[in-house]
Amino acid sequence: MATMAKALLSGSSNGEPVKIGATDITSSPTVIHTGSASSTAHIDLMTVYLYNGNTSAEVVTFKLAGVTDYVKFTLNPEETILALDSIPLKGHGSTGYKLEAASTTTNKVMAYGSVVTIR
Repeated sequence: MATMAKALLSGSSNGEPVKIGATDITSSPTVIHTGSASSTAHIDLMTVYLYNGNTSAEVVTFKLAGVTDYVKFTLNPEETILALDSIPLKGHGSTGYKLEAASTTTNKVMAYGSVVTIR
């Protein structure tokens, strides 16, 4: 029988928001969450909010599990949005897949949320 446990995003320290410092999704994106390396034991359901603390709009790009089909969001100044709601991330047997992000301007957008792990 499966069990479920709620946890913080792995990129977060003690529940603090993850500042998206990267501006290029292809070279050194900011890691928001790293899933389990196990291919069968865990599925993480990620819920992520984004907050734009800048005085101008920001475009945030997500890369999920290494694929190059990116998901983009435009956030108005001082706006908070629910960007991902229970999006699954599963391991693939050698390393954990990642949710990574980049934004138009360094450290102006923060990501926060949680993960429900199904075992």
